[in-house]
Amino acid sequence: MVPTSKRKRKRASSTISRARTSTEDNPRRRKRARPGADGENERPSRSQSQEASPGPSNVSSQSQGVEITEDMSQEELYRASRQLQARCNEFERHQLEANRDALADVTNTQGDDSDSDSDVDKKELSFIRSLGKKFAVTDMLWLPGDKQLFEAELDDTFNPLERFGLDSEVDQPFNREQGALRAVYAAIPKEYHDDTEFTGWVRTQFLAGMKAERQAVRNRLRAHPDLFGRTIDQFATPESREEFAELIGRCPDPQNPGKFYYNTFDVPLLHEDNADKLNIDTFLLNPMLFTVHAAITKGLTGGSETVTGVDPPKLGTNQQLWRLNKTTPGMIAGAAVWLRWIHSRDHFFAETGAITGIKWDLEHEAYLRWLQLGIDNKVDCVLDIFRRWDEKFYPRAATEGGDESNTDAVEASQVAAMEALKQRVDEAQ
Repeated sequence: MVPTSKRKRKRASSTISRARTSTEDNPRRRKRARPGADGENERPSRSQSQEASPGPSNVSSQSQGVEITEDMSQEELYRASRQLQARCNEFERHQLEANRDALADVTNTQGDDSDSDSDVDKKELSFIRSLGKKFAVTDMLWLPGDKQLFEAELDDTFNPLERFGLDSEVDQPFNREQGALRAVYAAIPKEYHDDTEFTGWVRTQFLAGMKAERQAVRNRLRAHPDLFGRTIDQFATPESREEFAELIGRCPDPQNPGKFYYNTFDVPLLHEDNADKLNIDTFLLNPMLFTVHAAITKGLTGGSETVTGVDPPKLGTNQQLWRLNKTTPGMIAGAAVWLRWIHSRDHFFAETGAITGIKWDLEHEAYLRWLQLGIDNKVDCVLDIFRRWDEKFYPRAATEGGDESNTDAVEASQVAAMEALKQRVDEAQ
């Protein structure tokens, strides 16, 4: 545990870095010592670094798959050149995205001086920030109370099953806070749970990561209407997006004739059959939702893949960096909110839409509550939603139950096997 003594503060650097951190690379996780090596401070090998980094080396390795020979016909050469050009175009888009995300990171760190510690390793700062980015995709888009949530106390009277309970007698704000707080603690390794750090630089970096991811996704989705079969003119202004109002749930207000409101579940854009009334058998299965999730976790070409069916070049993606291996309620709820928002008249992505008045944070929570209620009660239609999503993105989870590999156990078995073999070698000498 890092000492909780006062530390000097320093201003965050404004240098833009393209380095991206895997959420599995916890700098504080103790490495098991291997025979003949000190695993405590081992530096990742070059091959590991290249695997986690979406740099040019990944592209070159993919380009090697396109072979050009002297006896190729004109048509074969043309096809090969088109494949190479597609990969070059993807790499350029990937670089633009990485630079945009890095710029967002820099913007978000301005003014973080009060919570940044000069003693904190940069790898730890980057690691916690990456956890925040992942959390914004897999769990929640916003945290109730934002910074104040990190100062809340875990209450033993909270029942996790009542977090989204519709008939709970417990105050709902209490459930929201306690449920979100536990989700944050689960996302951040226990090595960083020290009170001073948790409410200081850990909080700052985690929230900055969430904000940076929201900004990156906002720019990516709204700037590429072609992913959803729309034109640039249709997405250009709040006025031009007015045509999608009914698709994202705008309905006449029965209590106020002549006025409208936005329904959370009677949303054609969220239904596979574009139903304008909730159909629980087609809800949250619109193909555009898959496009949103693919664009978030695999980049622009990942989104295009769901539309065209053409496999994108294998560059480093969030899905790889974050070791995503199964669909979570937060992924589906987030995709639903993003799909509605990009078609809305709202310009900024905030908890409450400045133009529509939609409380996007509560809409997200409503979808979470609906999904969790279905999971807890093993409702067929909800289980089918997760099955369909897993088949699309995480086939291993769909076919094998998505069991996660216990890295420590795997390493322990490998070390034990090597030790057993070494002992037999010693006996033979």
